[in-house]
Amino acid sequence: MLRFYFFLWVEWLIRLLYITLSSTFTLSLGITLYSYFSQGAIGLEFDVYVALGEVFLFWFALLVNFILPIALFFSVKVLFNNCVEGTSLKLLACVKEENYIESIGYGNLIKVWRKWLLLIVWGSATFVLASFIIHYLLSGFSVSFSFFSIYLLYFFIALSGFFAIVFLASFCKQVRLKRC
Repeated sequence: MLRFYFFLWVEWLIRLLYITLSSTFTLSLGITLYSYFSQGAIGLEFDVYVALGEVFLFWFALLVNFILPIALFFSVKVLFNNCVEGTSLKLLACVKEENYIESIGYGNLIKVWRKWLLLIVWGSATFVLASFIIHYLLSGFSVSFSFFSIYLLYFFIALSGFFAIVFLASFCKQVRLKRC
């Protein structure tokens, strides 16, 4: 069963990264090109390349934080009706009946996504708190937040996504594990 959760998590993580990075890259490139052409499209010299690179990196770093929650919503669809290691997560149409939804739309995922997101938020908060406590104990009881970065937070979000997949069926009544 652990292999099922691991491979489902890897597939979810790949989709999350793809959605986040491709959307952020496209939007950042679009904003950079728009700012370049709106300023008159001056000749491409070294200084212009450096400036365009700085504009792109600024918007990329800013937009990745806005795209990530959206990507979390769109990536949750890959969890369902996906046969991995002979098991799949199924979404029930009604909790009282064993009627599974075969063609899942994003409208069917709203209630599940809210619980999924809360599992990820609580998992990430737990990892952040544990890392602060461990850093506090290992650094000789001095409080320093210099080790914490946004990349570490993204790692905690990815790691808590694994535990959210494991606990999703027990926290959400609409989700069932089924052999396929």
